[in-house]
Amino acid sequence: MGLFTKRTKASGEPGYEASTAEEIDMLMRVGFDDIEIPFDPDGYFYGPVAQGLAIAAPMVYSNAAQWNSPTDVGALTEPALWEGLTDTWGIPDAERWLEVVGRLVDCTYGDWIADHATVVRTRTKQRLDVPVLDDARWAQALAEEAQRVEAKPEYLTDLQNRIPEIRKAEQILRDARLLGADEEVQALGGYDLVRAGSVVRWGAAVGWGEPELVLRVALASRDVAAQLYTSWRDYGLGMAAGKLVTYPSTWGLDVAASIRWLRPFTDSPDSPWNHLPFPHPSDLED
Repeated sequence: MGLFTKRTKASGEPGYEASTAEEIDMLMRVGFDDIEIPFDPDGYFYGPVAQGLAIAAPMVYSNAAQWNSPTDVGALTEPALWEGLTDTWGIPDAERWLEVVGRLVDCTYGDWIADHATVVRTRTKQRLDVPVLDDARWAQALAEEAQRVEAKPEYLTDLQNRIPEIRKAEQILRDARLLGADEEVQALGGYDLVRAGSVVRWGAAVGWGEPELVLRVALASRDVAAQLYTSWRDYGLGMAAGKLVTYPSTWGLDVAASIRWLRPFTDSPDSPWNHLPFPHPSDLED
C-alpha cells in the first residue's frame, strides 16, 4: 500500500475512499500467519530498543522496510520521502520535523482530547473493576477528571463530546471483527506512536538528523506505550481506533489499511509482537 497516495471516490472528503464491507470481510477471512515481515539480520531483536522499534513496525512494514533497522525506509525513494514530509505532513524543515516528532511521541498530534477521554475510561474501569463503562458513568468520570486537573468548562464539554465519536470508531472495529462485542480500546495514542517511528526515520533519511535520534524516539515511544496499554493486541487496536477518531472523513475511512497494518503483527510467526514481551511500567527504569 502506498503510504502517501489517496484513492479517489466521493465517500468522504474529496480524494478519500471508505473501505467496503466486502473488502473488509475478505481481509478478515484471509490468513496472515504466513506473512514474512522484513528484518535486518544485524538489527535489534531484543531489549528496550527492539520493543520501541516494534511499536513503529506496522507503518514501517507498510513501506516494505525492515522493522528492526533505524535507518531502512524500504520502498520509499528520496523524492517520495520529501513529498511525504513536505506535502502530506506539511513539514518544511528540520525544526518543524522535530516538533512534529515530539508531539507524536507525546500523543498530542492526533485527537489528544479523545485519547484523554479514552484513558480516563480505562482507568475508571480499572478502579471500579468493571469490564465496560456506560456513557453516563463515563461522562461522570470525565467531569471528575476535569475537576481534578482544574480544566475550563469548555474542555469538559470537548471531552464529553468525544464519547459518541469513540463509540462510533469502536463499533466500526467490531463490525470488522477486530474488536470483541464487549471490548473497549484502552487508549488512542497508539496511532501517534506508530507514526512517530516512521516520521523520525524519514527526517533522518533526508539529512535532518542522525539515526541515533530514531533510537531515542523508539525508547520514548516504548515508555509511553507501557503507560497506555497492557498488550501488543491492545496497542494495535488503540492504533486502529485512533486513526478512525483522528481522521473520520479522510485516512480513517480506509479500515482495510488498518487491517493490513494490524493483522500481520498479531498473526504472523515472524512478527516481533509474537516474540517480544510488551513493555510494562515496571520495566521503564531499564
